[in-house]
Amino acid sequence: MRACPSGTDVGECNAGTQHCDEHGVWGPCEGAVGPTAEACNGRDDDCDAAIDGATAAASCGAAARALEVGCTAGDCVVTQCASGWRDCDGGFANGCETQLGALEACAGCGDVCGWDCEASGCNDATAIDAGNDHACALRETGSVVCWGSNTVGQLGNDSMANSATPVAVTGLSDVEAIAAGGAHTCALSTSGTVRCWGDNSSGQLGNGSMMRSPVPVPVTGLTEVQAIAAGSAHTCALLGGGGVRCWGANRSGQLGNGSTTLSASPVSVSGITTARAIALGGAHSCALIADGSMRCWGANGSGQLGDDAVSSSSVPVSVDLPSTAAAVTTGDVHTCALSSTGTVLCWGENSDGQLGDGSLSSRRVPTAVIGLSDVQGIGAGAYHTCAVLAGGSALCWGLNTHGQLGSDVIGTSSTPVAVAALSGGNEISGGGNHTCALRASGGVACWGRNHAGQVGDGSTMNRLEPVAVIAP
Repeated sequence: MRACPSGTDVGECNAGTQHCDEHGVWGPCEGAVGPTAEACNGRDDDCDAAIDGATAAASCGAAARALEVGCTAGDCVVTQCASGWRDCDGGFANGCETQLGALEACAGCGDVCGWDCEASGCNDATAIDAGNDHACALRETGSVVCWGSNTVGQLGNDSMANSATPVAVTGLSDVEAIAAGGAHTCALSTSGTVRCWGDNSSGQLGNGSMMRSPVPVPVTGLTEVQAIAAGSAHTCALLGGGGVRCWGANRSGQLGNGSTTLSASPVSVSGITTARAIALGGAHSCALIADGSMRCWGANGSGQLGDDAVSSSSVPVSVDLPSTAAAVTTGDVHTCALSSTGTVLCWGENSDGQLGDGSLSSRRVPTAVIGLSDVQGIGAGAYHTCAVLAGGSALCWGLNTHGQLGSDVIGTSSTPVAVAALSGGNEISGGGNHTCALRASGGVACWGRNHAGQVGDGSTMNRLEPVAVIAP
C-alpha cells in the first residue's frame, strides 16, 4: 500500500504502472512510467527506495587526477586521488587540484608540516638521536633517515659516503624507536625486534658476527623489546618484562653480565628485572628502575656509576640518588638524571663542566645542576649536557669547542647557558661534539661540529647556534 500525494490510498500499483515523481516520492499509480537510471541528485531515480543509490556516482563522470569518485548528499565528490595529488577544496569540477611533495602544497591542504611533506601529507620527525659524528630521525611513517659520517655504514643507506643531508635507511618502514651510538645505529620495530647497522668491530650489531654492515641486520634472538640504547661500541635492549640484554664491547663490564668478555649477541644484565628506561655512555650503562631508583654498570674511573666509588663493575650497582628519577642520559664518562621534581642531577667526569654545578671537579655521587627547574627532557653528548624546559626552550653546559652548546659563542661553560633561537623544543640529544633537537612541530635542528655533515644543513661548516636540518 503506497500513499498517493492526494492523500488517497489506491493500493499497490499494477506491474508496469509504478511511478516516481521528480521529488523521489511515490506519485499516483497512473500511466506506464518506469524508473530511470540513478543520478547524483538527491532523488530516488530508480525507485528502489534508496536516494542516490550505489550506481549514482556513475552519472558524475570523471574528475581530473581522481582514481575514484562518489556521490554524497546529492553532490559528486572525489573519494580517491591519483598518487601525489589531493582534493583540498572539495570541488568536483577541478578534481584533485593540489600536487604534493612540498611544504607549500601541504599547507594548501590545511596541513602544517614541521619538516617534510609527501604525497600522503606531512611526514615529520617523531624522534631523534645523535651519534658520535652522525644523527638520525624517526619519521611519522615509521621510516628512518640519517646524516653525517658514514665511514663504516652508520647511515644505513648501503654506502660508505658521508652525507650532509638526511638519507633514507634501507628497508625500514615499521620503526618505533631509534638509537645512535659511536659509529653504529639501531632501530626498534613495531613487532618488538631490533635491527642494527654500521660499525661491528666489537659485535655491537648483535648479529653474531664482527663484520660491519651498511644496511640493517637483525639482532639475534631478541623479541618483545620495549626500548633500545646505543653506546660507543655496545648496545642494550629493554625487554617488555623489565629485563635488559646487552651486546658488543665489554672491556669495562658495560654489558652487565658479570664478565669483561665482549659478546656479538645479546646477554642478560644481572639482577635487572623491573627497568623502565636505559641509557648507554662510552663504556658504562644505566637503567632507570620502575620505583625511580637507578642502577649503573661498567667503567667508573670518574665516578660515572654514581655509587661513590671509582672501581668499574661488571654487574649493576645502585646509584646514590637523593630523589627519584624520571629519566636518565649518559655522556662519554658522565651521567645525568632528570628528577621527578623537574631538576637535574649529574655525576662523573667534569673536566669540561659537563656536570653543570659551576665547577670542574668530578663527582662520584649525583650533584645538582645549577639553576634548573621545570625540565622536561635531557640529553648528554660526549662532554656536554643539555636540557629542554617545559616551555620549549633549551639550555646546555660543558665542552663548547665547536659550538655544541648552541649559545652562539665558543667557550666551555660549567653552568647552563641558553641555546640561541630555539623554541618549541620537544626532545634533545647530544652527539660527540654536536647537538640536535626535535621541535614539537616535527622539525629538526642541529648545531656544533659539522666536519662530516652531522648538522644536516647541507654544509660542513660548524654551527654555533641551531640551524634547520634539510628535509629528506
